Amino acid sequence: MAKKTLKGYQLAELLANRGVAADVETCSLIARHSQTMQNNAIAECSGHPIYQDPNCRRYLQSLSNEELAEMQERFHAHLEKSDTRARNRIEKLVATIDGIAGIHWQGDPRGTVVRLVPAPDYQPDRCMRSQPYEVCVPVD
Repeated sequence: MAKKTLKGYQLAELLANRGVAADVETCSLIARHSQTMQNNAIAECSGHPIYQDPNCRRYLQSLSNEELAEMQERFHAHLEKSDTRARNRIEKLVATIDGIAGIHWQGDPRGTVVRLVPAPDYQPDRCMRSQPYEVCVPVD
């Protein structure tokens, strides 16, 4: 049993406004894994956290270019593994919700990384747009 979170309630409400019934626990898990993907996208843009720490400058200067490249590769491999795990979990959770046709993934950390696409039979208000609405998964 998953913990019900504020982001889960918000996502469930956003989906309900689009005519899709979703469980708050499932929405909480989707929001949690979406936050993980958001954090990974931010970390990918910022680089290895050791570069941000002023106390590590001497250590970084003592490393060769090959060691720095290896450290960066391990960091990216860790982010990729974490991102893949979160993506797979989100896909499994979304598959349990009727009315969601798919997921739109975006890697830009300035926006929402995960967006849920409603089923094509859902017709949005014609004055608004011809494309189906995407429901942005709320993150901090």
